[in-house]
Amino acid sequence: KRLRQILVGIGLVESRTVSFVRESTVSAMGLPPAPLLLNPLTVDWDALRPTMVVGLAGAAVRNLSRGREGFASFEIGKTFRVDDQSFDEETKLGILLAGKWQDANWTTPAASTSIFVLKGIIESVLRDLHVPCNVVSSDNAILETGASVLVSSETIALGTLGILRRNVGALLGLERDTFYAEFSVDALLKSIPTIGFKEFSRFPSVRRDIAVLVDSSMPAGQLQAIVAEHGGPLLKAIVVFDNFQGGGLPAGKKSVGFSMEFASADRTLFGDEVDVLVNSVEAALATHVGGILRRTRV
Repeated sequence: KRLRQILVGIGLVESRTVSFVRESTVSAMGLPPAPLLLNPLTVDWDALRPTMVVGLAGAAVRNLSRGREGFASFEIGKTFRVDDQSFDEETKLGILLAGKWQDANWTTPAASTSIFVLKGIIESVLRDLHVPCNVVSSDNAILETGASVLVSSETIALGTLGILRRNVGALLGLERDTFYAEFSVDALLKSIPTIGFKEFSRFPSVRRDIAVLVDSSMPAGQLQAIVAEHGGPLLKAIVVFDNFQGGGLPAGKKSVGFSMEFASADRTLFGDEVDVLVNSVEAALATHVGGILRRTRV
């Protein structure tokens, strides 16, 4: 219920589709065979869905063909798979975006969907559920190579998001850029921590900004993990504030900027001790990624 409230509050519409799919469609998408039905209602519904994308894509096609300029919807339902002689089902969340994300009004121009809109939706959901996460690039049968990521919380894989492959979109009737995410609801629920409260620190925090020049293929999440690991217990927050390519930077390189906040619950921090922690972070980044570093003080 809470998950539905968050998604509707963001601006998505909930869809309800059938759990039946055409097995030949699933196979053509490059997915493992779907569980077949012994007595299907029609030839188009001869298997159980292994993914939520088929039903959501069908809903998108119907809406877009009837004059809608955009489709932004989610569905929560069961997916099914068969492995040798075992049968399994899992509750999944699917989110599909295509066309316009936001209609124009007197204060805001129209906005199109993008991978960044989808990423922001997922980040908002995880933040509201207090689920920590890390992101790494991944290969996925239905998402474009180089444009799909795996989202995890510690050792639990939560789901994937990315750009739907052109051939998969065409197979499902979507002849436009389409953005899709699919997450395990069961894994999300397991990852929600017990919420606790503690007294706010009465002492001011200290912020340091650094930037590292790395290969353009280096994920910012991997750099952020290095910063978190070597920032020490006084490091309370890390924010990526810049990811820049081009301009005067060398070809194949990008500059990623991080803002780090240090604080202690029982004392005021000295600049020198914060500098020691920042130096540790810079040394780790140079060692692990071979980057060129620069730092500003705030």
